[in-house]
Amino acid sequence: MEEIPNNFYLNKFLITVAAGLTLSVINFIGTKVYGHFKGKRISFFWREKDSYLLSLVNEKALSNLKNRIRILLIDDEESLNIDQFNREGYSLEHWEQVKSMKPLHQGEFDILILDIRDIATDISEEDGFGVLKSIKENNPLQIVIAFSAYSYDLSKKKFWDLADDAVDKPVGFIEMKKVLDNIIFNRFNPENEINIIHDKLYELNISTNDIISLEKSIHNKIKNNKVLRLQNELSFINDHLVRNQIINMYLRFLNLYTSYEA
Repeated sequence: MEEIPNNFYLNKFLITVAAGLTLSVINFIGTKVYGHFKGKRISFFWREKDSYLLSLVNEKALSNLKNRIRILLIDDEESLNIDQFNREGYSLEHWEQVKSMKPLHQGEFDILILDIRDIATDISEEDGFGVLKSIKENNPLQIVIAFSAYSYDLSKKKFWDLADDAVDKPVGFIEMKKVLDNIIFNRFNPENEINIIHDKLYELNISTNDIISLEKSIHNKIKNNKVLRLQNELSFINDHLVRNQIINMYLRFLNLYTSYEA
C-alpha cells in the first residue's frame, strides 16, 4: 500500500460534504412530497442529528488525522522501531508491561498493538488474553491488533479471534505500516464515528429527538467556549459503565476530528 498523503482524509471528507449538499436538495423535495409519516417528518438523506457534530469537524485536524491517532504498543520487547514510526508522523508509545488498565478501559489510545505473553502476568492469569478480554468488555469499540509470534498455537485462537486484526512477529516497518494505514483509512471517518455513537444510543432506546438535543447542546457549548461536562450531558443514562463508554466515544470523536481539547 502506498503511503497515504496528508490531505487524503480531508479531500475524502470534502467530497462527501459536496455530495451531501446535492443530496440535501433531493431531501428537501422528498420531505415536502411525503410530508409526514406517522406524525413525524421523515428525511431520506440529510439527518439533523448528524449535522451538529459534523459541523464541528476541523479541516486541519482531519488533514493531520494520522498524527492525532494515538497508538500504543504493549510488548515486553521493543519489536517495532518506535522512533521510525514517530518520524513518519505516527504517534506511537511503547509499554513493556501493562501499566494500568484504566486508560485502556477509557479508550485513551485509539489503536492498541497487544502481545499475548509476558505483558500482564501480575494482572491476569491469562496474561495478554485476559487484558484483551477486559478491554473488550469495558470498551468494546477499542481497536486492538493482536501481535505475537504464537499464531500457530491453536490454544491461542480465542486471542486472535477477539482482536480486530492480527500481525505475526517478527514484522518489518513497511508491513506494520500497511496494517496501520489500512485501519486508519477504513475505521477512522467522522461520519462512521457518529453512526457508531448513535447506534449505541439507539440500543439504549434513546430517541432521535433526545440525540438531537444532546448534540445540539454539545455543539453550542463548544462553539461558545463554554465548559463541556459530558457526565452532566449524559446523566439520563443510569448505567455508570455504559455512560462512561459513551462519554469516551464522544471524547474520541471530538479529540480526533475537531479543535476541542478536553
